[in-house]
Amino acid sequence: MKRMDFLRRHWPRMVATLGILSILVYTLYHVLSGSSGGLMTTPVQQITDREILGGTGYLFRDETVLYAEEPALVQELAKSGTKVAKGMPLAELRFGYDKEELADLQSTLDLLNRRISILEESILPSDVNLSQAETYRKDAAAASLAIRRALQEGDWTALAELEDSMLIAVNRYAYLTGEADALKETLADLRELRTRLLAPLATTLSNTAASGYFYSRSHVDGYEALFTADALAGLTPSGLDALTATDPLPAEGFAVGKMAYSYRWYLAVKAEISPDLFEPGERYEVTFPESGDKTLSMTLDRIATEQGSDECLLILYSDDVPSDLRFLRAQNVQLSLSACSGYYIPESALREENGVLGVYIFEESTVRFRRIHVLYYGDGYCIAEEKGDQGEDYLDLYDILITAGKNLYDGKVY
Repeated sequence: MKRMDFLRRHWPRMVATLGILSILVYTLYHVLSGSSGGLMTTPVQQITDREILGGTGYLFRDETVLYAEEPALVQELAKSGTKVAKGMPLAELRFGYDKEELADLQSTLDLLNRRISILEESILPSDVNLSQAETYRKDAAAASLAIRRALQEGDWTALAELEDSMLIAVNRYAYLTGEADALKETLADLRELRTRLLAPLATTLSNTAASGYFYSRSHVDGYEALFTADALAGLTPSGLDALTATDPLPAEGFAVGKMAYSYRWYLAVKAEISPDLFEPGERYEVTFPESGDKTLSMTLDRIATEQGSDECLLILYSDDVPSDLRFLRAQNVQLSLSACSGYYIPESALREENGVLGVYIFEESTVRFRRIHVLYYGDGYCIAEEKGDQGEDYLDLYDILITAGKNLYDGKVY
């Protein structure tokens, strides 16, 4: 009787449990079975795959260093890296300081100018309202993250710009959330300090030659007379090695800055690669990681090789002088040798039917075979040509691609 009572009380729960187990067994069977189910799918997507050559790019350019008659306190009037017209004032020079005093004053002036510039960028127009505050908070967080990454990667050259960006974003957030008056007062105080520091009479240095691009004294490296356009004539890979090992030339006086009067500048990149991969006169995409991954289209001027060496020297040029590119004498560069665009196909999806290469797709509960023309084979994938006008039996964008499945054939219904 006790056994019958137990069965009566628990029979509904036992039946429900057996039902659930049956459903699980049935589902697992059909997922793992080759006779039906077990499909893995993904929509067909476009991809562009690039072959990248990385190396050090050396800047060659015709530059003229601007000298003062004696050491001076320099207050720049033109922004470094910008184009200036003939006759435009470049800097104010104040003389009469001893060497140690001048160094301290210049450091103070440079710091004041940096802080003033940050605050000037922080003061927002009257039409910017509180709704923008969250955007600036996110900008500050992004800049902070970029600073941490730069520190981890040892990219010290980017830190100053990233710090300025973060401070501007923080100040803009503060400006919109109640600190506008305090920021304006601080800016006024810093300008007053600068005015007192610059009280002595100044001599103005102007651009007297022709229009060109001005660069501050911090960009003068002593290689202006060595890394010239003429120095590229007949330059070989070993010649570049010798040139980069040369010490900078001593300054001819007190350098205030420099001018580049020609639009054209060159980049020399040495690499162990076949010169047959390149064609002089063709344009190549060049990325500059130290300039925020700025990418320029540059023309290959020539390829230099040497007997008995596997290295070649690529010499590229550009007439574009973007203000956001850091014209460092030596910096990391990445050249895109080739680009292939099409449909991304995992290797597991490739099939052959009646001697024709293709893939299976899932369409209206039915497996369909679609032809493909492979443009490029990569590691575990390939890139197929886009459908275009090839016909309805070719793979198309957003088709549901079958990447895994058993016993597949065209027309199989699920």
